[in-house]
Amino acid sequence: HDRLKSAERLLRDQAAESSRELGSQRNLLEQTLGRVAACEAQFSSLAELKKDSAALALEKARLGSNQEALIARVQAQAQLSADFSEKSANDLAVLNDGLERLEARVASQLENKIAEMARM
Repeated sequence: HDRLKSAERLLRDQAAESSRELGSQRNLLEQTLGRVAACEAQFSSLAELKKDSAALALEKARLGSNQEALIARVQAQAQLSADFSEKSANDLAVLNDGLERLEARVASQLENKIAEMARM
């Protein structure tokens, strides 16, 4: 009878110990599953971040290309403006020369007319 009670107590102690170990293992499993879920969430976030980073790189390249085109257009406009200014200055110089010759001719003709009228 003592042996039976001793065997029952031993089995009960072992069952309790096994139950505690099982609970401990279950907790560890739940923690591990939680960590795996967190890693999966981070992996998803990293994939989204890589995608966004690639999109930003493409946008940066597009903006750089647009900036280069804009700089080229501004330089072309500046050159056109400089060319127009130079041509306008040359045209103005030609017009001034023509005006000075015309003034000189009119002044000469006026002096001749005055001289003719004085002789009369």
